[in-house]
Amino acid sequence: MSDEMRLHVMEAVANAPRRDYPITHIIADDVFPEDFYQSLRANLPDQDAYVKLVDTGRVGDLYSPDRYIWRPKENSSETLPAAKGKFLRDAFKELLTPDFAHLLLQIFEDDIRFRIEDEADLLGDKNDISVESYLIRDHANYSLGPHTDAQNKLISCLIYLPPDDRHAELGTSFYLPKDKSFTCYGGPHYGFENFDYVSTIPFKPNTFVAFPKTKKSFHGVKKVDGEAPVRDIWFIDLKAT
Repeated sequence: MSDEMRLHVMEAVANAPRRDYPITHIIADDVFPEDFYQSLRANLPDQDAYVKLVDTGRVGDLYSPDRYIWRPKENSSETLPAAKGKFLRDAFKELLTPDFAHLLLQIFEDDIRFRIEDEADLLGDKNDISVESYLIRDHANYSLGPHTDAQNKLISCLIYLPPDDRHAELGTSFYLPKDKSFTCYGGPHYGFENFDYVSTIPFKPNTFVAFPKTKKSFHGVKKVDGEAPVRDIWFIDLKAT
């Protein structure tokens, strides 16, 4: 990824309009130049390079078995064809720069500052920030009930990687609890019946989505229909450590 490419990404994210309903979030279209996006899709790992997320110990035993994960540290890129492995190593390394993390922290600065003050007892002495990046692949029957993300997460970023926009309905959806006073500091996934559906961020190619984790940032994924293709997404998480 060249400096020109990185600046393209930074500009797209920095200029994305802020939206405050139902939760604070930004959406940036065409976050990568088209030629890089097509190269990224062509270099996604084959299915046998992914592992079931439920088998990694990162989630509970009741988590859906239809979500798969690929991480450079856990699923070595050495198992990929040489050219594909190098492309992904370089892409992960070059995008995850301090400047990129700083930009995201600036965009959601007020939200994060308020949360740190509000949840000081829960966050404890977590004064450092780490960045984790990985690829996710969701298969048919996958769904994710409304939740607010893990307690130590500060910002969630998703880059949608579909071949086209024919299944826009597969994007991440936002929800509001039917009990208007209900909040969650993080952890459990809840039943859809306890929430009102608000909107879905269309699952369109080359779309960047980011939002800060709060006690009201309820989001989830409707069931992936058996007729739909897999959902390929590049995740970037900023966490308090």
